[in-house]
Amino acid sequence: MRTVGYVLLVFSALGSLTCSNEAKMPPKYHVGLLARPTGLEARADSEGVVYVRWSMDSREDLKGFVVSFTDSVGAVKNRFVADPEAISFTDSTLGFGHGVYIVQVWAVDEEGFSGPPSEPDTLFIP
Repeated sequence: MRTVGYVLLVFSALGSLTCSNEAKMPPKYHVGLLARPTGLEARADSEGVVYVRWSMDSREDLKGFVVSFTDSVGAVKNRFVADPEAISFTDSTLGFGHGVYIVQVWAVDEEGFSGPPSEPDTLFIP
């Protein structure tokens, strides 16, 4: 009986060293980069409505765009445009005060990967 106990103990120890239910999946793999939005232009009217326009050469596998606003102290507000054909963004609810903001846009694909950001544009709200 003692031999059987030792054999079970050895198999139990070997099993815990070689088997595990904790499978680690590889991270999402992205085959190619998304295109970079170009020609970014941002402006605001006297009512505080913000207008952002951009161009996009390739729209393959796009889900939409992120429009990012950074104020002079580094606070960031991002908005998602869920339209892969979009070339503009307009919003009057951002709640920006008077000041200067840096605006950038980047594409997002169906898997949630982001492409490279556009060149920044400066937005001045009087």
